[in-house]
Amino acid sequence: MAKWAEIQYLYLIGETNVAKREEYITRKRRDEYGVGFCLYEDHYPLSREAMFCEDTPFTPDRYPFD
Repeated sequence: MAKWAEIQYLYLIGETNVAKREEYITRKRRDEYGVGFCLYEDHYPLSREAMFCEDTPFTPDRYPFD
């Protein structure tokens, strides 16, 4: 979840190039950060725009994998 939150934040603040680079690098990782990122991204697709309306792991009254 840490890398998902980091990359999502980068997209939301307009750091698209940095976000894309981190996303690519993280997808290739085989440790807990890479695997965890892929799991979260499967459930909560990244929004590559300044605003989003989709569910996130931070939606009130929800657990991340409900």
